[in-house]
Amino acid sequence: MPNGIMLFLNFTVRAERVEQYLPHYVGVDSKVIARQTHLEVFGDEKPVAVLFDYAHKDLLSNAAYMAIPLEDLMEPSKNEKA
Repeated sequence: MPNGIMLFLNFTVRAERVEQYLPHYVGVDSKVIARQTHLEVFGDEKPVAVLFDYAHKDLLSNAAYMAIPLEDLMEPSKNEKA
């Protein structure tokens, strides 16, 4: 199973992923994103990553959330050299 902390760090430093999944955080420092969001990986057989956004809450729960394909978190950035 992928390491959730490393996936989260990989996610927050990649501008195109922040732009795709958290457009309201474009231009915000990755440390701020890390304080206001949380990435959790659930499941062993077929893991799924869920991104919680505590700064942008909905009315029924304490955080907005979305499922993110693990492939999006593990693949190299488009701007990175292979």
